[in-house]
Amino acid sequence: MKLYTSVFLFVAFMNQNIYAQIYNAGVFKVENGTDLYTSGTFTNTGALSADGNLYLKADFVNHNTVTSSSGTAYFTGSSTQNITGSAKQLAFYNLNINNSGLGVQVADSLNLIVANSVALTSGILSLTGEAQLIQTHNGTSANSAVSGKLFISQQGTSDKYKFNYWSSPVNVGGQYSLSSSLYDGTYFSESPFTPPPVVYTSGYNGSLSNPITISSYWIYKFINNTGANGWRQIGSAGLLNIGEGFTMKGTGNAGGTQNYVFGGTPNDGAYTHTVDADKMSILGNPYPSAIDANQFIADNLAAFATGTVLYFWEHWGGGSHYSTDYQGGYATYSIGGGVSATAHPSLVQTGAGNIEPQRYIPVGQGFFVQAASTTGGSFVFNNGQRKFEVKGTNSVFTRANQGRTADALNVRIRLGHEDALGYHRQILVSFIDGTTPGIDIGYDAKMIDVSANDMYWYLNNEAYVIQAQPYYDIIELPLGITSSSEQVHKIMIDQLENFADPVILVDTETGLTYDLKDGAANISIPAGTFNDRFKITFTPSTMSNPEVGLSSLRILYDQRGKNIQIFNPNQEEISQIDVYNISGQRIKQLELNQKSFQEKMTIPFNQSTGVYIIKINKSSQVQSFKLAVY
Repeated sequence: MKLYTSVFLFVAFMNQNIYAQIYNAGVFKVENGTDLYTSGTFTNTGALSADGNLYLKADFVNHNTVTSSSGTAYFTGSSTQNITGSAKQLAFYNLNINNSGLGVQVADSLNLIVANSVALTSGILSLTGEAQLIQTHNGTSANSAVSGKLFISQQGTSDKYKFNYWSSPVNVGGQYSLSSSLYDGTYFSESPFTPPPVVYTSGYNGSLSNPITISSYWIYKFINNTGANGWRQIGSAGLLNIGEGFTMKGTGNAGGTQNYVFGGTPNDGAYTHTVDADKMSILGNPYPSAIDANQFIADNLAAFATGTVLYFWEHWGGGSHYSTDYQGGYATYSIGGGVSATAHPSLVQTGAGNIEPQRYIPVGQGFFVQAASTTGGSFVFNNGQRKFEVKGTNSVFTRANQGRTADALNVRIRLGHEDALGYHRQILVSFIDGTTPGIDIGYDAKMIDVSANDMYWYLNNEAYVIQAQPYYDIIELPLGITSSSEQVHKIMIDQLENFADPVILVDTETGLTYDLKDGAANISIPAGTFNDRFKITFTPSTMSNPEVGLSSLRILYDQRGKNIQIFNPNQEEISQIDVYNISGQRIKQLELNQKSFQEKMTIPFNQSTGVYIIKINKSSQVQSFKLAVY
């Protein structure tokens, strides 16, 4: 018997209703306390309220809406069942997989929502492609498993020399190890119920065997510790608590990706991780769904050390197991936004990251957190942080060769910096109402890897890679720059997001200003750390590059005599005169042994054609002039 509904309301009143097949094109409701059985496909193109118990022996196809406030959906087939449909979302109150065949396959990119519990009595619940499972109840996990398990895949590096930071979306008996939960996902799309377990070697190199081989040597955790001594080798059998992260290298294919599958009981509910004062842990998304990083940060504001947020390792090169050869660094994410990694200062300075962390943290992604410096902190994961988001625009896994797309709803400036060798650093300012010019926990992010040649926001006497504050066109944002030797530093706009005003770099040493919207500024900077010399402003009126004196002081260039003439009719005190080229490099300095009060001074100046900056230190102020030599 096949049941069709179209434009009328069907309510299942009987205690048991048995149908061979159901096709709903209208409004269909299964009342609480009612059991509905079907041996054929249940196809929904209308509005289904499944508040009773559904016993399904075949496929469930949803093209519209499915909601549930009570009851259980039982998948009890004797052969493979499928959850599919163009709607890409459906919601059950409870879900029970009791399939005596291989199990139930959930279609790619489908959001399976379960309000309460998932019981894996028998068979596999296989989330293929970008399918995800979200549970919405409060409190601890309501899930159970007898002989069934959930499979879900994620892609990481296949390079045997590169690390990813991971966490597991499943557990086995309340904890997990890789040997109990990690499977070879190479052929998962073709065989979604039978991925073979990963093979492990004690050697340094994984391999693309069948099934794949992972080196257990590189499986580490970093939990509630500090510094290089915080790493603990756990291997494939080491136990981890739900929400704790681990490191793992790939299978041997340089530059490629490897599909891995996690199998076990799906994680669900609240998990708490206590980290002692000023210590760090690698944690990670513990769920078989994405999580909202903004919500995770907001839920844990009191736990974070001031100026710290989420730090994601990206490993882009090196071709070696020696840590000194690694090419990698930490990308950073705060509520203000994300910035990609630059090379860590303790590693070989080659290349830069190309992955900008986004708001939604994908399945299996691990990251560093640091606890508050006096009290420590308890970092909590909960179902309220879960969000269906497939990898792409708003959700990226930190491995090599993935693109990034800006969130057009934000107002942001991304500045770039390159040293003489071309190593690139990006820093971010986000203009967000409700933040302050000071430190806002969860929004402002310290730079944990300042290099010998680098640029950062100088905030609260420290280096920051992300800052957030309200926007006023009169604000000035101090920039810090480190330089290992005298060299040209290139400062540029990497990206503007919904920002229209000028972006002006001010060099207070030379008086030069650069509108970065007109192009990059190339400035020669000597060796040292400069936290007070540079700033970013947003109105031309803040430009400190006077063409005329603030008093009667004036200068001119004598082309015939090859000298600079300084006219000082008021005989103001002058103690020092500096000359800079257009790149900001000081090329001449005249320190006067006795303070000069002369009406006219002549400085020999035999330089090539160009524009120069003359900086004159007076008793009352420092004054700068542009001088054209022709």
